[in-house]
Amino acid sequence: MNVTFTTPYFLIIYLLLLGLILGLFLKFDGHKLNEKSLHKQPLFWLSISLPLASFLYFESAVWTDYYFLFNADGYNKFIEISKLPLALLALSIPFVSIVNNVHRTIQTEKQIQAAQEKNKIDSFYSHEKNIVEKINLSTDVNYKIPSVYSRDLKIKINNPYSLYKEIFQNSRPTIGPNYNPSVFFIGYINSRLNLISEEIKKQDESSEHKEPDFDLEIIRIIKILKYSYEILDKLKVNYAFTERFTVNGHNASFTSSIKNDSQLRELLKFTFTLSKHLFDILNVSTEYNIPYIRMFIDMKNIKFTAFENSLGDDFKTGEVKEAIGDSWIDSLEYMSGMGLEAIM
Repeated sequence: MNVTFTTPYFLIIYLLLLGLILGLFLKFDGHKLNEKSLHKQPLFWLSISLPLASFLYFESAVWTDYYFLFNADGYNKFIEISKLPLALLALSIPFVSIVNNVHRTIQTEKQIQAAQEKNKIDSFYSHEKNIVEKINLSTDVNYKIPSVYSRDLKIKINNPYSLYKEIFQNSRPTIGPNYNPSVFFIGYINSRLNLISEEIKKQDESSEHKEPDFDLEIIRIIKILKYSYEILDKLKVNYAFTERFTVNGHNASFTSSIKNDSQLRELLKFTFTLSKHLFDILNVSTEYNIPYIRMFIDMKNIKFTAFENSLGDDFKTGEVKEAIGDSWIDSLEYMSGMGLEAIM
């Protein structure tokens, strides 16, 4: 008895079931592939089971009037009546192949992404290590902290990793190194060096007057110390407490570890040399104009007479403490009867 389709119900039922299965599959994200093994992908099993289920569904319509014969006639008859179901079953081969190729592409992308992330992390730490090593080797500048007890305390950059983060603010392990130093950081150091040079220039120009103005000199010294200490704080240089000296004028005074021109030159030499070495490491071309810093360091024709003519209670000395402080700038104490704007 041959089976014929007199109504479309059989096909409609198939299409409804197919739509229901695919709808549920999409609702629960079964169509999405990830980097896990192929046998853990729902879409892989759907590409096998859907053609198989379609084969069984359509084959059931023609098997009802036949029985199996395991001989040549039986096989020929099976092929003859099962052309459409077998064609549907054969779709599993291209379906699985497509799923496998897409899955392989996703795995390759994940591997490339993982390799890129690892390269970013490796590049970041390699760059950080390289800069830190150069900082430790190239910025080992000697600075003799003044001490009435003849005890020189060596200071240096004590937190190079923090300094690296300050210089390369856009470098992170997750995004890799940014080889361009912070414009703000470089500008900050340059601006302070320029300001120091300007104050020394003013002192040089005022030396032509017969009567020095000790208050103005003290204001200039305070500014020079303030700008120098801001640079050292920015460079993460440890502050070592030593004895402290007070220099007084008529309306201005300051207290610091600097008590004469020689020590001020030593401080500026240390600050300038340290900054220059760091800029060399960063391969930064310095654009600041600081001839007066060099003149003050190398030549002794520019002097601050306020050190030698302090009024009232001259150099107050305190106990020497070989301890690390929080900040250079916090160690500077000053007072000006001329107004705060004269300092800033």
